[in-house]
Amino acid sequence: GPQGEALEQAFDLAVQALNARSFTEKTMAVEQLGAINHPRTVVLLDAFLNGNLYFSKEMKRMVVVAKRDDGDFDTWDAVSNSDAGIGGRRAVQKVSVNNQLRGTLRGLIAGLQLADPDPGARIAAIAAITEVGGDGMKDLLAGRQALETHPDVVEEILSAMVVFDLDSVDPTVRLAAVTASSTRFSSQVR
Repeated sequence: GPQGEALEQAFDLAVQALNARSFTEKTMAVEQLGAINHPRTVVLLDAFLNGNLYFSKEMKRMVVVAKRDDGDFDTWDAVSNSDAGIGGRRAVQKVSVNNQLRGTLRGLIAGLQLADPDPGARIAAIAAITEVGGDGMKDLLAGRQALETHPDVVEEILSAMVVFDLDSVDPTVRLAAVTASSTRFSSQVR
C-alpha cells in the first residue's frame, strides 16, 4: 500500500544520500538510514562499515559490491538487492569511511540488533555497544533497559551500564560503579 511505498522511497533517498562529500553529511545520512525500519537497513550499514558500498557512475545509484578474481566487481543495487551486473573498476567508486563514521556505523548496527527477537543476538549487540562506548550508546542501552523482559539480557544491560559508569567523568557516578562492579563481577573476575 501507500505506507509501504513511502517507506521504500524514504529508504531509497537515505541510501543514495550516503554518497555525500563530507563525513559530516555522511554521518547525518547514516543516522537517517539507521532510523528507518527497513529489512535491508542493517545489511547496508554493515556493507558500508566493511567497505563494500560503492557508487555506480552508470546507474547513478549506490551498489553493494563483491570483488571478483579478475579485479572487477559483482554489483547489486543497494536498495532492491537486484543484480546490477559486473562493474569495472572505473565504473564504480567506493564510498569512503573514516574511523569516527565506523564507530557511528557499529553503534547503529548494534542498536538495530538490540531489537532482534533472539535474546542471544541482543546480548551480542550489548557487547558491541559497550565496545563502541560514549553517551549516545549508553542512552541506547537505557532505552532498551526500559523494554527488556528477558532475564539474561536484563542482566547483561545492567553489567554494561556499570562499565559505562566506570568511564564516567562524574566521580560520584564512578564511585558507585566501582562499588556495584565489585559485587556484580566478583564471581567472574577472580
